[in-house]
Amino acid sequence: MLVTGKNEMIIDDMFAQLNDMFEILACSDRYADRMRHIDLLLPQVFCICLNGETSEEMSAYAEIKRKLTSRDVMAVLIGSKEECESFQSRAIQVADLILTRPITADKIKTEIYDALIEK
Repeated sequence: MLVTGKNEMIIDDMFAQLNDMFEILACSDRYADRMRHIDLLLPQVFCICLNGETSEEMSAYAEIKRKLTSRDVMAVLIGSKEECESFQSRAIQVADLILTRPITADKIKTEIYDALIEK
């Protein structure tokens, strides 16, 4: 699982509590870094952890989604209800799974695992 975004608390929780089920790696907020990580790592899941991203940052995910789709990578969005709605309005159909905070790491693990099984 490749994780990115500005919510370091969620990312830290994922490293601490999801590592038993998923191999987790993080990448920076740089567009080129994200694209390169996807190419090199071929993750099953690309997880975006929102925390105050700008409209421009959200819109950049549309291009990333094309790469994710071509490599059959599931895109997961984690954020507050408002952040997720704002993201979806700017980056339409990017997320395959949307998880709204507050949410526990166990719930994140279960939801992602179940979505992968259904895929």
